[in-house]
Amino acid sequence: LEQLQEIREALFEDDGNQSAIESFVQHPPISLHIQFSVDDYREEDPEMSLVAYVILSVSLPPRYPLGGKPLFELSDIMIVDKTTECSPDKTLESVAFLDETKLLDGIYKQAESVLPDPCVYEVATWLSENIFDADLQMRTHASLT
Repeated sequence: LEQLQEIREALFEDDGNQSAIESFVQHPPISLHIQFSVDDYREEDPEMSLVAYVILSVSLPPRYPLGGKPLFELSDIMIVDKTTECSPDKTLESVAFLDETKLLDGIYKQAESVLPDPCVYEVATWLSENIFDADLQMRTHASLT
């Protein structure tokens, strides 16, 4: 990022600086990973207190937000019952699965509604507000073994 800042400053000083333009064009795209947790906002199962842990990966196109959409990927989603204790010798596993295709469709629709303005914050906010609406499928105890 520091290197991009230097290139940006060089272009502000001289927008015809061919070396700075080439450096900017050849710079790899910016990628980031947003990690957050979301408590289950639904009131469907009083016996469980679910929480979703999410890693949303974002790759920004070279001219973002003016040229192209970011690429979004749900790198990891784990849903656990936060009241359940897990002993150190057990593997922590998700107690439910979400329809990731439905979530990604919603993510891209949200991004398109915001573009050409920057959309990463709005997408992450939308995801945190809608994650449990994506066809939550609970695992049975038989499938946990």
